[in-house]
Amino acid sequence: MKVVVITKNQPLEIPKFEECLKGFDHLYVIDRPSVEYPAGIPAIYNYSGDGFLAGRMRDIGALAFAGEDILFLDGDKVPQGDLRAVENAPFDCVLLGVQDDKREYFDGTTHSITLPDIHCQANGCYTCGILYRSGVISTFRKYNEGRIFHPTFDGTWGEEDTWNGDIMNHERISIGVVSDCLLSGTIGGWENPKL
Repeated sequence: MKVVVITKNQPLEIPKFEECLKGFDHLYVIDRPSVEYPAGIPAIYNYSGDGFLAGRMRDIGALAFAGEDILFLDGDKVPQGDLRAVENAPFDCVLLGVQDDKREYFDGTTHSITLPDIHCQANGCYTCGILYRSGVISTFRKYNEGRIFHPTFDGTWGEEDTWNGDIMNHERISIGVVSDCLLSGTIGGWENPKL
């Protein structure tokens, strides 16, 4: 399992990530920073684009790990617990919950889940912490113009992840959650950081 962390003006979280990602090949994709990041970290810097570009940043990071299983993390969601549980989970996709997660399938156990019907607007498939196996990534590329996250969502907040959830439902891809690893923070809307 490789790890891609997307971050925008969140350099204070980097030492926490470095601690929990020991033993994992990982890469930070730093999006249009207006603050300084620590030197010596494995990073790609992006200086172009407007608006919310989480999907595009994840795709940029994934290019470094072609053909691999990839855990995508947001720069404000530091893993708490055993990342090997994520890597070893018997699912094609693993969703990570946050502390006090309100989604009903985060009940403190490791189990498979079924996302709500494809016609629901919100299916609870959020990419603040999500593992995609290499085969799932290949499937997404067929639907998303060669990318993992469809470019139509570039520039606006949200839905790039729930769209992928709909694809997984359609393709009957196994999705699960684990009990041994949660993320810090909460799930919420995007605000343009003004650091």
